[in-house]
Amino acid sequence: MRRRGPGGWSIGPLRIAAVLCLLALAVVPVRAEDLPCSVPDGLAFSGFPLPRSKAAIDAGKRLVVLVVGGASMGGLAAGGHAYSVPMRLEARLRAALPGKDIAVVTRSVEGGTHATVGQMPALIHDTGASLVVWETGSRAAVAGDDVETFASDVEAGIDAAKGAKADIILMDLQYAPSIARVMNQTPYSNAIRGAAEMEEVPMLHRSDLMRAWSDSGELDLDASDPAKRVQVARKLYDCLAAMLATGIAGALHGT
Repeated sequence: MRRRGPGGWSIGPLRIAAVLCLLALAVVPVRAEDLPCSVPDGLAFSGFPLPRSKAAIDAGKRLVVLVVGGASMGGLAAGGHAYSVPMRLEARLRAALPGKDIAVVTRSVEGGTHATVGQMPALIHDTGASLVVWETGSRAAVAGDDVETFASDVEAGIDAAKGAKADIILMDLQYAPSIARVMNQTPYSNAIRGAAEMEEVPMLHRSDLMRAWSDSGELDLDASDPAKRVQVARKLYDCLAAMLATGIAGALHGT
């Protein structure tokens, strides 16, 4: 027996099955491992421990992820906070860890890296964060701050987070061809990388990832059309959030 659908078209058993299959796919949550951007060789973000965060999840407590960073974390370039890295990170972590209580909160500190160090313990205490994602370096690069002083501040910030009993992930500067032509960000990214290695904490190599996506043509980071810039920013932020979520979820699963 064939049923009549809206407008008089007929629906056979095979078509009904196909529709139900599509509906089922539509409600499947996006998994953290379903990355929207390619992962360049050597830039996978995985294989590190987050002991305090895992302990919180294993104990059935809420996992609060505190993102500390500048304007790029607000999502303005993508057309709103809903498209920002923190909000996409929360959505992907919830999808990767169903049934877990997860919240991602953001804080911006005036005064750059050095000021953040002094406020790090209070930020962690006030938010109840078990994990900090710290995006830093842009202000220092723009101001031309002394690189050694900047590196010392990053190390101090890591120690402050550890002292406040939180795990920490570092994220270095943004990249775009237009930025690279007028500013040498490499020393600051290298300083962050060195601090991460010395303190044995994970780092998302945002600059290298963005450079690879730009060079391959996957993302046009110098798009001139306003509408295209918004679309590029949305995909970029989701790509970065997916990278973070994959690494964090793996650490919480103990993989």
